Amino acid sequence: MVPLHSTTQAALERYLVERRRVATNDDHMFLSTQLGPLSLDAVYPTFHKLLSACGLPRQAGQPRPRLIDFRHTFASNALIACPHARDHIGSHMLALMTYLGHAVPSSTYWYLESSPRLMEDIVDVCERLFEEQTP
Repeated sequence: MVPLHSTTQAALERYLVERRRVATNDDHMFLSTQLGPLSLDAVYPTFHKLLSACGLPRQAGQPRPRLIDFRHTFASNALIACPHARDHIGSHMLALMTYLGHAVPSSTYWYLESSPRLMEDIVDVCERLFEEQTP
């Protein structure tokens, strides 16, 4: 259900071929060298190494990207791209909630408040609805 670029999909398929060769009962997709789930102690240093290796320039006064920033960017952009019809927004929010692994909708609705662009869109829709209902 998660949209992936074709190169990412191909890389994951190659990884899964290798992953199936590992005899383990662990159902996590990505495993550590100890054949268990990845720990934060492994993930964060690896992310920082990748960040350095990609040569992303660090801007003065700006924090370095964090893993969570990718999640927030994905969620916000997914909502910005959402069709504005009321019936589409509900199903789009449900899909986003599923992608993000949220158990309750309120965890996903936070992303609506996190983006000035999304808040402007919400205000515009509310104003139009109010104008339509006012005689």
